[in-house]
Amino acid sequence: MQWSLTKLLAGLVIVLIMNAPTARAELICLGNISQDLIGNIDDVGQIVTGEQTSWANGSTIRLALPGKSSPQLEGISARFMTSTGKELQRHWLRLAFAGQAAPPKFFDSNDALLNYLRKTPGSVGFIEADEGTSLEGLIQIQIQQENS
Repeated sequence: MQWSLTKLLAGLVIVLIMNAPTARAELICLGNISQDLIGNIDDVGQIVTGEQTSWANGSTIRLALPGKSSPQLEGISARFMTSTGKELQRHWLRLAFAGQAAPPKFFDSNDALLNYLRKTPGSVGFIEADEGTSLEGLIQIQIQQENS
């Protein structure tokens, strides 16, 4: 009887540890842009959907997104287009094929995406960042609150 109770308690402890709240990463928008261009962003969603493709100074917005296998891409797609990541990629292919916009670059890791943003003037991207993520050299862009 005591052995069964010990197993039960050990199992309960494991379940509690597995379900314990952890520090959750936050979706943020970052840009390699000058402060004066931030005022040109009415809604980050317009950049994600391709409605806004250039900055106020006429330079092209270079969009960087998490790769197709990333859960972050699904979250971005659901938030700004109420669609899936695959549908967001198809949407951008249609825009690019029609000559309406340069397609975003997709990255398999936050590090690769951050490196691209740091090296590419006029770029904007989304990552999930936690407290340890270095955002040096980039400007955080406010994401509009979702409608409730």
